[in-house]
Amino acid sequence: MGAFFTSVFGSLFGWIAVYFTKKISYGLAIAAMVMTVTMVFYSAMILLLNGLGGAITNEWLLVGFWSILPDNAVTCLTACFTADVLRFLYCYKLFTIRAVSSAN
Repeated sequence: MGAFFTSVFGSLFGWIAVYFTKKISYGLAIAAMVMTVTMVFYSAMILLLNGLGGAITNEWLLVGFWSILPDNAVTCLTACFTADVLRFLYCYKLFTIRAVSSAN
């Protein structure tokens, strides 16, 4: 009788472990993909700004470009992208909490 219960509870525990491991791995994969895409977009924006500044050959246009673009533009972009990633993670965690709490 003890072997039967051990087998049943062992199988149940194994199924639960596999189920939640899949959920966690999917969640981590989604979060990693969003952060990767955001970092690529951020890098592309910084490279675009630096490329525009390097492509302008006329000194007056260059002075105009850098007078429009503030010195702290990279810092502002970093703050915006960081806030966007944090908002995504917050909303994703809330969605996960709602999904887990509604499953019970």
